[in-house]
Amino acid sequence: MITKKQPQNKVTTKTQALQRVSPIVMIGYTCLQVLPELVIKFSQVNGLYEYSITAAISLIELLRATCAFFLFYTHTSLAGYGMKQKIKILFTIHQNQVLLFIPAALCCLEGDLLFYNLENYDPSLVKLISFSSLGFKWVFEILKDWKKYLDNKPARRNQQQKLLCFFLMIAGCVLAQYSQSSTFTHVKIRKHSAGFAFFSPAILLFFQGFITCVSINLYKTFLNKIINNGDADSSLQNPQIIKETKNVIDTNDGDNKIKNNENNNSSSSNSSSIINNYPNNEDGNNQDNSDDHGTVLFGTEPQLFATKMWFYIQNLIIHFLITLILRGKFPDIIGFFNKIDSTRVILLLVTCLSGMFSPFLRKLITKDLNEFSLIIEIIVITFMSIFVLKTKITFGFIVACLVVSTSILLYNRLHSSFEILINNNEEAIKERNSLDLNDSSKNESKKNELDLLNSKGLIQNNEQSSTKYLEREKMKMKDILIKKSDTEAIDSLQETENST
Repeated sequence: MITKKQPQNKVTTKTQALQRVSPIVMIGYTCLQVLPELVIKFSQVNGLYEYSITAAISLIELLRATCAFFLFYTHTSLAGYGMKQKIKILFTIHQNQVLLFIPAALCCLEGDLLFYNLENYDPSLVKLISFSSLGFKWVFEILKDWKKYLDNKPARRNQQQKLLCFFLMIAGCVLAQYSQSSTFTHVKIRKHSAGFAFFSPAILLFFQGFITCVSINLYKTFLNKIINNGDADSSLQNPQIIKETKNVIDTNDGDNKIKNNENNNSSSSNSSSIINNYPNNEDGNNQDNSDDHGTVLFGTEPQLFATKMWFYIQNLIIHFLITLILRGKFPDIIGFFNKIDSTRVILLLVTCLSGMFSPFLRKLITKDLNEFSLIIEIIVITFMSIFVLKTKITFGFIVACLVVSTSILLYNRLHSSFEILINNNEEAIKERNSLDLNDSSKNESKKNELDLLNSKGLIQNNEQSSTKYLEREKMKMKDILIKKSDTEAIDSLQETENST
């Protein structure tokens, strides 16, 4: 007897494929995360940049805007959009899109700070201190949940432990700053960095992480408003795209509730400023399970790509205006190519590719590897600094790396246990509410039965009282009739007597 082979579970097959590919993707993702800092540091000659920093940042933003436009055009062409629809989507500026100028301005400040910090410090130290943005993200999460779960003692204890992890990370960053800064005895304020002369270099390192965290959160908030407003315009939507989007959302809705935190704690690993991954990171906290990796990379809404393109253009405009105000001239983009070498070309390509494709690669990494992604970045960039850039690494810096790595691992575990605790608490509340509803429904049914019985008793009492009343009335009528008959008989007797 020939038996048909049972089809394999689609989810299981995909999970196995993801586990096989995940280590290779992890290597590529780590390279994209580490290379920008190393290339920027390697492009220095005797501790100085031989090119204009503002020109380099402007070219990076221009290259990203070009890539975003190319992806927008390719995505809309494959989806069947006409040229008129493309132009309408591309030039439909919503009112909320003006808000993107705020994170765009912060993005420009991040780029300048990264170049300035890499001019004075080692890439490993800058990468480690940039993880302070992850610490600020922790604080926002803790403060958001603190008041919400104030009455829940286990949840409150978990939040206190997470707060200790934040202080542990800050202590590690301070130790790294103190120990490694001894190898840089002459921290100079360069000519192009004179605007930051009133800051100490240590404050600028932490300020870079804070700006990164704020800009990412603002960008996500404003982007959601823009996309939600764009959905209201039905003339910009393609029925095929809407159907595909609903299918992806429906199939992933249940899995996303379970896997919502798989990449949550590694979403700030792109904190190194010039990379600026957050335009592609609006859904970085969810593990996408769709089969179409193009959908994962490109998104399902063409307005999303148009918004990203305008965001990069806004970065470019703000950078031009700031340079014009501070220096009285625009960035010398043409002068950047006066001395064309491989380092400058690699600098542009690596930073652009890192910003555009790092979120896509992160989605293909399993949860177990994601927990160690930040630690792997620290290890790789430290070894590259030692063997490639010939940087002296102190023992205190190694201890600081261990402290920061420990705080990250502890926070990840606490965050996972916190989610489990909250889910169990919500399920218990739902069960208690369902029991209360059942009890209340039973009480109501009993009350209704009692009311029904009481109403029946009242009816019977009314019937009995009515019958008694009728009987009394009948007796009265009989008495009246008897009396009336007696009086009539007496009257007739008197009449007969009178007549006789």
